[in-house]
Amino acid sequence: MATFLASEGRALNSEAYALFVDAVSDNLYPAIALLERRAAGDYSPDTNPESFPAFTDSRERMATGLGCWQLFEAYVNAIKPAEGTVTRWRAVFLQMQRDFADIGANGITEDVAPRVDRWTKIGGAIR
Repeated sequence: MATFLASEGRALNSEAYALFVDAVSDNLYPAIALLERRAAGDYSPDTNPESFPAFTDSRERMATGLGCWQLFEAYVNAIKPAEGTVTRWRAVFLQMQRDFADIGANGITEDVAPRVDRWTKIGGAIR
């Protein structure tokens, strides 16, 4: 569970952990029953998830730490790539800096990845 929460960028203190376990434990039997039905070949839809409220991400994404351009500058200073590589990627990171100014480089997650993907197709692979 801790690994899953960490992969989602979340962490629980001991009080929140206890509340989480209390909430999840009520769904243990339905989960086991579903697994048993699947093992027996019953692949009918699981209606249990419909009983939960819709997820809303309440985390605010704010720019903290390095921006995309500062990250690129640090890469260039540390690795000293060929000038052609720097030239090719300069436009990509400048545009990413504009696109992600509100969240910074550390705020780029899978949910904003489509915005990243269009710029990486322009730049090619960093070597």
